[in-house]
Amino acid sequence: SNIQYTNSHIYRYPILGGIFFNSGVVVQSCIVPIFFILRASYEYGADAMTSKTFGSDGMPVICLFGVGTHEVCLTLMMTSISHPLIFAMLVLCDVVENSYCLWSLHRTMNIAKNNNKIVPQEDDNELSSRRKTLTIRSSSVYNLVQDLDQSTSKQERQGTALFIAATLLQREMIETFVPIQAMGIISILHKLNVKSNSVVSSWTSNDEYEQTMMYMGIDLGVEIVVFVLTIVTLRKVLPNVSAWRVLSGLLKMHFYP
Repeated sequence: SNIQYTNSHIYRYPILGGIFFNSGVVVQSCIVPIFFILRASYEYGADAMTSKTFGSDGMPVICLFGVGTHEVCLTLMMTSISHPLIFAMLVLCDVVENSYCLWSLHRTMNIAKNNNKIVPQEDDNELSSRRKTLTIRSSSVYNLVQDLDQSTSKQERQGTALFIAATLLQREMIETFVPIQAMGIISILHKLNVKSNSVVSSWTSNDEYEQTMMYMGIDLGVEIVVFVLTIVTLRKVLPNVSAWRVLSGLLKMHFYP
């Protein structure tokens, strides 16, 4: 059932992209929010089906398929944008999504830091709190943010915050590498004048190629800035967490996917 859900999710992107490619400004502007809602629905659905069995172990692969497919389709959509406003909407939605996660993480950790109340607890409550830190965590960033707000113990809050940091860093890494890959592949297809490719074969002049590279270049620049700001923010919120070590650990453990 998990494979069927993933396949049905992947198939929706080409359908949505096909409508986007053959539409005007109004329809494209309506498709942009649906595009991001589709990825959010995938994360919620995949998390609901996998978290009970695999828990947080499935996060890197779920994130890879979700964000990777989303970003590939996003770069392809940039080849047929009818108006610069559509491009601005695509980039803005992506930035707002990541900014919300960082803001929620920063806000929640500040609340925990400023809360100096000492509440006496029974030994049973302390033991229960320690056991709760070992529970299976969600693979969805949005669910994790909600869990972070509801966390009571310091250990539980730090563990959830670290997991959010790992998810955000992996997401930003994928969103940075995919535009680089797309720019290289599309440039090769355009230079070789591959007629079998529906993207480059529809271009009637070099201006369309330059416009696509400009959009992808701007998107790449924005992603790099967001990536750097994410690392800086995480260093401020979680000073004991090294972004390089988190990414190295993810790549070491999940190299093949």
